[in-house]
Amino acid sequence: MQIGSRLRCPNCQGALPDGKPLATCPYCEAPLAKLLTPLDTGLLTDFGAGLLGGVTGLLWGIALTVFVPDLRSWLFVVAIALGSSLLAWGKARTAFARERFAWERHLIAAFCGSIGIFLIALLGSPFWLGGVAAGVGITVGYRVCDAAEQQWRREG
Repeated sequence: MQIGSRLRCPNCQGALPDGKPLATCPYCEAPLAKLLTPLDTGLLTDFGAGLLGGVTGLLWGIALTVFVPDLRSWLFVVAIALGSSLLAWGKARTAFARERFAWERHLIAAFCGSIGIFLIALLGSPFWLGGVAAGVGITVGYRVCDAAEQQWRREG
């Protein structure tokens, strides 16, 4: 899905270029953190992306320690959570406009998938059911992003 040329600043309606990372609008200098996610809350600022990545990594790490006995270590869970958080934060700070839409969409879907597999791990269900729950969560995450983006485009 090509988004680059369709992105417009919510403040001045200027078309945003895809060739460089954007923190502010090149025309009116308005901050674009809220623009680059289809959520009205502006959740995925750089810090929000890092926080969501960390929580996602934490949930995946806990679920993996339940299903894979060789990984049962608090260091593993901390490493996964910290690594996910730093990766998401770093990517959010350096992403181009088109990349940021895709990155945030994948991050939200991964978070929804991690909720699914975490709940199955808490229930003590088999691993294959965790895979199904993660797949359902990822699908729900993408659908939520699609619906939010359509609403955002209608309002903008």
